[in-house]
Amino acid sequence: MEASLFKDNAIVVVAYNRLVPLQNLLYSLSQLTNPGGTKYDLIISIDNHGTSEIIDLANTFVWNHGGKKVIVHQEKLGLVKHFIWAGDRTKEYKNVIFLEDDLFVSPSLLTMSSRLVDFYNNDAKVAGCALYNPIICEFTRERFYQIYDGYDVYFLQHPYWGNIWFKDKWIEFKNYLKTYVPQLDLLPSNVAKWTKSFKKIFIQFLIEKDYYMVLPRVSLITNMGEAGLHGKVGLYCYQNVLDICDHNYRLCRLEESSSVYDAFFEIKANIIKRYNLPLQKYDFDVDLMGTRSSYSKTLVLTSKQTKKALIYFSSLMKPVEQSLLLHNKHDEGIALAETKDIVKQKKFYRERLFNDIKKNYPTPSLSAAVYLLYKTFCLIINKLFKGVKILLIAR
Repeated sequence: MEASLFKDNAIVVVAYNRLVPLQNLLYSLSQLTNPGGTKYDLIISIDNHGTSEIIDLANTFVWNHGGKKVIVHQEKLGLVKHFIWAGDRTKEYKNVIFLEDDLFVSPSLLTMSSRLVDFYNNDAKVAGCALYNPIICEFTRERFYQIYDGYDVYFLQHPYWGNIWFKDKWIEFKNYLKTYVPQLDLLPSNVAKWTKSFKKIFIQFLIEKDYYMVLPRVSLITNMGEAGLHGKVGLYCYQNVLDICDHNYRLCRLEESSSVYDAFFEIKANIIKRYNLPLQKYDFDVDLMGTRSSYSKTLVLTSKQTKKALIYFSSLMKPVEQSLLLHNKHDEGIALAETKDIVKQKKFYRERLFNDIKKNYPTPSLSAAVYLLYKTFCLIINKLFKGVKILLIAR
C-alpha cells in the first residue's frame, strides 16, 4: 500500500466481489488523459474482505496521476454505508470523485472534473456534480431529454453516478443525516419504494435544501449495467454516449441555466415562465412526467388527462417542455388546469411508457408480439426448471 501524497483530490473506487466489472473500470482509469497535470490519489475500497482476485487486481493496478491506497474492510459495510464511507474521504481531501465498480469512464474524466471543481466548489446551490448524463429516467424508464441552452452542463436534483463530492457540502449532508427522517411524500413514488438506497436519502436532502447536482450533457461515465445487489440481471439501458476528447467545456451558474430539473425530472416553473410570458401570471406545479401524486399549488401543467383546462399545449416535442417554451399550441397533450380537474387513470404510467416506446423506438406490431411470446416462453421454462431443481434437491 502506497502512502497518500496529495490532499486536494481523490478518486474513490468501491468494490466487493465483481472481478470483471472492476477490471473494466480500472482499465478505463488507466486510459485517462490529464493535460492539466492535476494530481488525484486513487483509493480502492473493498468491502467485506473482498476476494483474493479482487485484492490482487487492486494491489497490482498501476496509477500514474497521484498516490494509491487499497483498503480492505474486514466487516460488511453494505451499499449505503460504503457509499457514505467514500464521501467521508472528504475528511482527508477537498474533493472526492466517487466511482462504483460497474462504471466505465471517459478518457476526459480528469479534465472535466477539474473544471467542475474549480467552477462549482463554492456555489451555494450546488451540492456536488455527477459525471453521468441519464438518457433514461431511472424511475419511469422513459427517455429523458433536456432543454439545450448553449452550455455543456445542466442541473438536476438527483445524484446519479460518478459523483464529485465537495468537502463543505458533504459535511452539511452528514449533519443532515443526524436528524434525517424519511419523508416519502416529498419523493417520486418509485424513489419512495427504494430500499437500502443512498440515492433515496440524498435526493430528499437535495429537495429539502433546494440544492442541485451539476451534470454534463455528454457523459464522462457510463454505467455498464452489471448484475449486482440491486439487480440479478444486467440493466444495459443505462449505458450511454461518452465524451472521448478534451475540450473547452462551457459552464454556467444555476441562475443562468435554462435547463434546471427537480427530483421528479420536471423543468422548473420559473424557466417556463422565462420563455412563455402569458404563463407568468399563473402559479403552478409542473407534472409533465405525470409522476406527482400530490401538488402544492392549485394549478398544474400536466400531461395527465383533465376534465377541462385553461390552456392546452402540444406534447409531441422533445423534450416535451420545449412545447411550452416555444408556445406550441398546434396539438394537445399538456394542460394548464386545476389539480381538482385531473382525471385519475389506473393505467396512466403503463400508457405513458407504451407511448414513449412508440415515439422513440418504432417497432412493428408483429415483432413486438413475437418478442412478448418469446419472453413469456422463457419465463415459463425458467420457472419450470427451478421447480424441477427444487424437487431433485428435496429427494
